[in-house]
Amino acid sequence: MLYTVSDFQRLYADSLRLVAGQGGLARTIDEVGILDYELMPGLRDKYQRKNLAPRQLVLSTFLYAKDDPYLIGEAVRTLVAEGASALVIKNALHLPLPESALRYASARNLPLFVVQSDGFFFDQVIVEVTGRIRDLGSASFAANQIDLALREDASPREVRECALTINPSFEERVACLYLRLDEEPDPQELSRIEGAFLRSSLAGVGSALVCYHRGILAIVTTDPEERIDLAGCMEVLRSEVLAGAGASAGGRPQPLGVTAGGSLPSEATPGNGRPQPLGASSVHLGLEDFAQALHEALWASAFAGQDDMHAGRSLRFDALGVEKALLPFVGSSQMAGYSHSLMEPLKEFDAAHEGQLMATLACFLREGQSVGRCAQELGQHQNTIRYRLDRIAQVTGLSPRKSEQMEQLALAWRVMRCREVLGLD
Repeated sequence: MLYTVSDFQRLYADSLRLVAGQGGLARTIDEVGILDYELMPGLRDKYQRKNLAPRQLVLSTFLYAKDDPYLIGEAVRTLVAEGASALVIKNALHLPLPESALRYASARNLPLFVVQSDGFFFDQVIVEVTGRIRDLGSASFAANQIDLALREDASPREVRECALTINPSFEERVACLYLRLDEEPDPQELSRIEGAFLRSSLAGVGSALVCYHRGILAIVTTDPEERIDLAGCMEVLRSEVLAGAGASAGGRPQPLGVTAGGSLPSEATPGNGRPQPLGASSVHLGLEDFAQALHEALWASAFAGQDDMHAGRSLRFDALGVEKALLPFVGSSQMAGYSHSLMEPLKEFDAAHEGQLMATLACFLREGQSVGRCAQELGQHQNTIRYRLDRIAQVTGLSPRKSEQMEQLALAWRVMRCREVLGLD
């Protein structure tokens, strides 16, 4: 993950004032440097500006410009030419900032900040920003923050802090998308995915892409007054990010996290021809709900990848139906016990008699408890379906043809499917 000027601005919002270059807040910061003597008349040619580098956050007091404030303008032009990311001025001498320098910085999208706090110390900022860049460069950093946010005992405040640790520029309206891969991407693949993400329309100061548990997690945020187009985001993640994540030496797209040698069409399908499962959360207002959005994306992706009713699809959590209410609780022993008490006898009967009671119950539920549609779907006579339903009643003590008893069977079956999809059973 990358550290941007916007992240820096958010972190030191109380100490800085942006005076020019707002269009450059998405610039990446790779390191921090101090502009001290490099451009001082008589020394700049001698030292060849060794401390300046591309994608550098530059800090300066401009003490050397005390007799000629227009040297600030020359410094801005030089930093633009060198590819600097931003300039922070601690204007201890209250030098006037030339309007021409401010206009040039804005025209070239070089963010220019003025320090407005006595507690903004360069040495402390260098240590903090350098540490932040190092953390974000670690493949496990963001994944660890996600794990912390998903802890059962994490408070809303802690969840919010985890989100802003991943990206200080996150806005308040948030949604997550999770695309499962067949294999953990290696560093080269991950680099290609990140590059494709940065080139995609999903990229922005308020978004992030994380490699998480053998999959790709996209976090999208916007201002509360703006909307998030989930369908559009899901399409971009497939068609622009995964499909565009690099090519082989021969220039042909290669699948990521799947067996080498297959193709990667626009639907991002592995060698078996089925789209890789993509799940999207609901849209939430407030980073305190970040963990809930994470859960929902992971759950939806699991259903898209394993559940027979949703397999091979891009699936939104909102489309799951009753499972939306069950998923937060299916891990409890009470839920497991209830489901096992009704479903295990059916499984045991099928195993002992090569029966089809479980398949019939699932189809009967999917087909709206219609014997006719269930028979057609299973290719059986309607009387065969009625016989199996009566057998289910004998085994469980609950009749699928009585609505209040079918509700109990349906709940037990849905809990069982949720647990199976999530790998709990």
